[in-house]
Amino acid sequence: MALTKISTDGVKDDAVTAGKIPANAVGSSELADNAVDTAAIADDAVTSAKIANNTITSANIADNAITTDAIANGNITNVKLNSNSVDSNELVASSVTTAKIADDAVTADKLANSINTAIAANTAKDLTALSASNLTSGTVPDARFPATLPAISGASLTNLPTKGTNLVINGSMAVSQRNTTFSPSGTDQIYTLDRFEHLATGGAVGDCTITQNQSYNISGVGDMKSYKITPDATNTPTGGGNVVIRHQIEGQNLQHLEYGTSNAKSITISFFAKTAAANSGDQYTLCLFHKRSGDDAQRTINASFTPTSSWQRFTLTFAGDTDTSYDIKDGNGGAMTLTWILASGPDDIMSQKSSWATDGGYFRAVTGQSNFMDNTGNEFFMTGVQMEVGTSASDFVQESYADTLIKCKRYFQNHAPVNSDHMMWGVGRAEGNTGRIGLPVSVPMRAAPTVACGQNRLMRYDGAGSDSTDTPSVFAASDWISEANVYTIDFGGHSLSHNNMYNLTSSANGGLTFDSEI
Repeated sequence: MALTKISTDGVKDDAVTAGKIPANAVGSSELADNAVDTAAIADDAVTSAKIANNTITSANIADNAITTDAIANGNITNVKLNSNSVDSNELVASSVTTAKIADDAVTADKLANSINTAIAANTAKDLTALSASNLTSGTVPDARFPATLPAISGASLTNLPTKGTNLVINGSMAVSQRNTTFSPSGTDQIYTLDRFEHLATGGAVGDCTITQNQSYNISGVGDMKSYKITPDATNTPTGGGNVVIRHQIEGQNLQHLEYGTSNAKSITISFFAKTAAANSGDQYTLCLFHKRSGDDAQRTINASFTPTSSWQRFTLTFAGDTDTSYDIKDGNGGAMTLTWILASGPDDIMSQKSSWATDGGYFRAVTGQSNFMDNTGNEFFMTGVQMEVGTSASDFVQESYADTLIKCKRYFQNHAPVNSDHMMWGVGRAEGNTGRIGLPVSVPMRAAPTVACGQNRLMRYDGAGSDSTDTPSVFAASDWISEANVYTIDFGGHSLSHNNMYNLTSSANGGLTFDSEI
């Protein structure tokens, strides 16, 4: 009798073995939920084909369960990576090659400062296309420049010291038309080396010897002339007494400083100085004044400096004066004054004026000022004086002697006999007993000059002569023409015949000078 139906209870536990079940007999409907556990699945039985798309999420993957071997080559694309998930720890050394970097991807922010050293050490780098805008700071070492530089247009070079930069005339102390040795005394105010004036004011006695000195081996400039001063007698200034070296500059040469506006430019004054051993380490003062339009009121600024017995360069920078009520007076008069104060009375020694101050235009020495006049063994040497626009000093520009001499002749000219012989200065006619002579000058002068004869001069006509020592004067000085190079000079005190022509001749040692100093 055949069995058509066996109940579950009729089947013994474990009686249905794999051999009793035909192939493909058990489908998903025959499997209870959760019936297939890990032990029931053979190793490697679950292939990629058995897993539906998007079925396995991160929650189904144990930590560290996916090894390198489990990932097929090329399967992890950029869409599988979270943003910012790959940092330097995930990159293999040297794995970022040129081909991996997009054009313009490396910006200035991505470059460390060490790139300078790295590029300099690697000569294989080609920087020919490097833009100058990318070189924003730092210094290119001298060793990086070739021995022979390529040709370059001068228009591309800026901030170079050029002829005419220096607003001080005869800063090299090369020109000294009047003499080479001077002996001012008391409160004398005399020009010595061209454009530099020795000045002593009431309350001080400035007995000194000043010479045009030859100085050697000055660092940065070599051998050049210098201004040397030493006391002939000791003196302690009282009140507002001062002993100074003064240099004045015409206003028309300073208008580009734009004082009295918000654009007022800084100026830097530099000079080389040294002392004798006796006053080495003493403190002196550089004091400046500038004069405004209208009432000639002045403003003051100053700074101290301490020279020693060795040459050194001092550089002092002064901000421009932005006070709108204090411009720089224009014209051919003195509008800025530089004074090196060597000795000062107690009334004029006070705290430094580090910005322009309204102070009546008095000499002001900085607290700590030394007295140059306290020892006849003291000496002060100065040269290489330069004043330029800006906040730094460029190398001192040594212009030719001829160029400096021409500039100096705007202020002073000396027509002196040679070897004590007579010199014929010119020919003119007699205006009564005054000889009126047209005399040429080598350079038009700043203003109508003061004319002086050193000794007698002779007005000669047809063998007869007339000597005189009367002081000559410029004819019609109020009508003086600044560009003229022939001046009409009246020589009075002679005995002449009106309208006769006369020859003006020097005495054996007499010189004729034209002085148009400020």
